Amino acid sequence: MSHQKRLIVNVDDGANHHDTILATLELYEMGRISSTSLMVYGSDFLDTRKLLAKHNLPYGIHLGVHHGKPICKPSDVPSLCLENGCFYDDINDNLQTMQVIDVEKELRAQLDMALRVGLKPQHIDCHTGFLYMRADLRALFQKLAVEYKLHASLPHHSVFNSTRHALVDIGKKGTDGLSMIFELPDGMIANRVEQRVSQYKTMLAALKPGLHYLASHPMLDAPQTRNIIGGMNFRVADYEFFKSNTWLDLLKQNEIELSYFS
Repeated sequence: MSHQKRLIVNVDDGANHHDTILATLELYEMGRISSTSLMVYGSDFLDTRKLLAKHNLPYGIHLGVHHGKPICKPSDVPSLCLENGCFYDDINDNLQTMQVIDVEKELRAQLDMALRVGLKPQHIDCHTGFLYMRADLRALFQKLAVEYKLHASLPHHSVFNSTRHALVDIGKKGTDGLSMIFELPDGMIANRVEQRVSQYKTMLAALKPGLHYLASHPMLDAPQTRNIIGGMNFRVADYEFFKSNTWLDLLKQNEIELSYFS
């Protein structure tokens, strides 16, 4: 492993709303983030796809089975859906009951749709982290990354070493670690900029040499979307923080290089 500390700052939930891709492109042009990952089932997927075609922003696919509607017919993936045909909103409501055969069917549909409309994703990650939480789902994540020949965001735990090795064998990479700033130590959401600065300081100071993945959620502040997008405050706080010189100063102080898989 290299002694260099490299950090992929990825904007999750791409295509969940137009204000997400606008914030992402602005931050990328400023040199503050590395990439984004798209929710193929997101409400802004088509417009986001058109914008990406005009920019050189690296992107992947944000695989998910929560928050939204499936690409598959709900009746074809019943363990993933409520009676209204939508995904469950809370991962805890079906993490243990979702059937891996349904998950694979839906995730393949998402990847295949992305390819069918002309996208060329370079990596995959997952919404809510659900693909890291069960052995059969971890095996599926590895299977899809290898089959579709995509880099993958992986937590530090040794249980993911087999996936890292499998990716190396096909000339791709899995990260050495994964971080996300969401809750404060007391369990409250870190909604304010100063709270997020404190959390990011701690995270960056603890970063070890290697290639790491930061799942971030910056978004423009748009009053009309505050009742639509969950966690709006922390998303706006991420956007403001990444625009600030404090973010660049922290990277420099901790000798961390903003990077990507390639």
